[in-house]
Amino acid sequence: MAEDNSNQDDRLLSNKEDDDFLKELCSSNGITYGQLSKGGGESTTELEFFFTGFTRIIGTKVFPKPDPAERIQGLESCKKLSRMFLYGNNISKMENISHLKELETLWLARNNIINIEGLSELSKLKDLNVAGNKIEKIGHSLDSHNSLANLNLSGNNISTLKELTHLIRLPGLKVLGLKDPLYAPNPVCYLCNYSTHVLYHLPGLERLDSYDVCNKTMREMAEATVVKKKMYYNMRIQTLKRDQADMLQRLMKEKKACIRETKERIRKLTSAIKEVERELCQIYNVAFFEEAGDLPTLPRNDEGPGSGTESDTQNSNDQELPLNLKAKLARLKARLSLCYDKLTQMDQYHREATQRVEQSTELVNKRLMTELETGGNVRFEDGSSADVWFTSCHDLILSRFCVADYRVHGILGIKIHRITRVHNRMLRFRFESKLTKVTEDEDSPVMNKSPTVKKLQEYLFFVVDPALPGGENQLMSLLEEGPMDPQTYQQLGCDSAIPLSNSLSLCEKPRISHLINRAKKESWSDPCPFRHGHIVVCKVYLGKSLPVLDTKHRNSTTLRQIPSFVPSLPVCCPLRLCEKPPSPFVMMEEIKPGEKKPLPQPDPTIDDDILYMDPPQKPRVRYIALTQELILKTSKASNLAAITTLNLHGNGLSRLQHLSSLTGLQRLDVSFNELTKLDDIAHMQSLDYIDASFNKLCTLEGMKGLSKLKYLDLSWNDLTNTRDDLSILRKHMSNLTNLDLRHNNWQKPEA
Repeated sequence: MAEDNSNQDDRLLSNKEDDDFLKELCSSNGITYGQLSKGGGESTTELEFFFTGFTRIIGTKVFPKPDPAERIQGLESCKKLSRMFLYGNNISKMENISHLKELETLWLARNNIINIEGLSELSKLKDLNVAGNKIEKIGHSLDSHNSLANLNLSGNNISTLKELTHLIRLPGLKVLGLKDPLYAPNPVCYLCNYSTHVLYHLPGLERLDSYDVCNKTMREMAEATVVKKKMYYNMRIQTLKRDQADMLQRLMKEKKACIRETKERIRKLTSAIKEVERELCQIYNVAFFEEAGDLPTLPRNDEGPGSGTESDTQNSNDQELPLNLKAKLARLKARLSLCYDKLTQMDQYHREATQRVEQSTELVNKRLMTELETGGNVRFEDGSSADVWFTSCHDLILSRFCVADYRVHGILGIKIHRITRVHNRMLRFRFESKLTKVTEDEDSPVMNKSPTVKKLQEYLFFVVDPALPGGENQLMSLLEEGPMDPQTYQQLGCDSAIPLSNSLSLCEKPRISHLINRAKKESWSDPCPFRHGHIVVCKVYLGKSLPVLDTKHRNSTTLRQIPSFVPSLPVCCPLRLCEKPPSPFVMMEEIKPGEKKPLPQPDPTIDDDILYMDPPQKPRVRYIALTQELILKTSKASNLAAITTLNLHGNGLSRLQHLSSLTGLQRLDVSFNELTKLDDIAHMQSLDYIDASFNKLCTLEGMKGLSKLKYLDLSWNDLTNTRDDLSILRKHMSNLTNLDLRHNNWQKPEA
């Protein structure tokens, strides 16, 4: 009995059979059994159970595992290393291996790695196992690995199909693991069309998640499914482009209708200005009107006070006529300036409306592309008043609007144009998983009851700050991937928390401030630049929350918030009481196709107070064709060669015959005629000034040999061909210093 007790004390394992197995294991691995009790097993790093016949693994507790590695280091001299296995450690960063040029196999499974990095120099890498880590993004980290054939990414946190698309840059990839049976699946594996997406984008793949995928029929089905989806979304995008073109065309028609009266006013006022200038030129006996201050002073009658006769009255009228004409000219120019300001304002309004249409189309286009790229796992549903969720969201937004918060901007209310519900399977899965985990960790068992959990959920507005990097694309990124984590916000200089609010004014404050500051830098802008906007409504689990009793900021660890993005996306427009007239294009998008908007009625007498003020315009004969006699009569010259200036403004000329005989002509005014081309003035070497505004010019073809021309006014014509006409100007009028081509029907040149 004593001997048996002694043998039992010498055994390392309580069971005699297990202890015998341990002795056999030591013998087969060259280990001294007697040294195990003295810590001899600590130096053992590898055990072999090959052909032992053991029914189970025993005795490993006497071989203590060494401390797991936390860094990859000490491999500087192993430049010919071809295989490396560092799985089951605490490595958090892939580093210090870029010099291992011969490495073909690398296993880093079951570590704490977050990013795939430091592998760009390993061009011979064929087998990479990073399963069981914390990797969320693939990105471009594997782009240079053309030889990579086996890749295991199972047990990570990859959640979007877009990340898997990066693998198309691996031409040699044959085996891919994303939900290997030995590891937990990636979240992306729970998405619809996961296998279809992978098989379509990786046609050379032979095994996926330990399954053979070489079957031709399987690949053809995947390809057919993706092709159908592409055709469907391509059709939707083409329809979207047609709708955009139709809306832009309607905006252009609306613009033309709005400026038709202003253009006619400009035409009348400009013509009247030129007539007044012509009269002043005749009075002062000068060829062309320059500026009122440059005109010579008329001789005064210094013979003493008048006798009140008819002759004296005539002299007095002659003295007052130029002054009255100058006063009329000043008022005409002031009114003309107002008309041009209105035209510029209308152009700016039209530009802003066009930009809104293009931005709206681009947003919808991005949504369609997101649906396609995510395989339908992110889907956008436009609601209507018949939907229960539509009414709930509509009422929620209106209830969160407070007039007092917007009084400083003169806003009286908001109008909701559209509400879109976003179905994001991945974000919903993430929300429900975290919600389950959080409620299980709560102290009280009452928290696990569904009604209680539901009461602790709230719908809040996400605060979008356009001033942050990527502010323009922040909305789509939010809807597809969710918000940035609190650490990222902290790195950007913000509070370490996801910005959410139950106040509409607090939610909109960053956007309104950003747009107002940007509008201040522009000469013309919408008086309400923040008129149109988007609001993201999020479902949030508040957990156990308390009222804030001080001004100390709470971070994400103090207030537990789990946002679910996004149940709805309203498009809002504030109703603003403003002094400045709003853009006439603001509500164009609400007009249905086929519906006509009432056009503004022009007032033909709006400028009569200036056009018919004293002194009245003198009637004169209008010429419809030119002869040498008419040219001499108009210029009051003795012969054609002596004419240096010629004013043919305000006639009905369609051709400029006989002008080629005016060899000394330097200045020519043919504005307000019916000219369609100017080939009659070709090769007039002395010309340095031409005013051909307000005609019907449709081409500059024929204008050649005008090498001395310095001033050319072609505004308010029908020129369209930008490339050809500018080529003529560059080739035949190389000395131009003043060129006016405004208000023509220029067409965008084809690429």
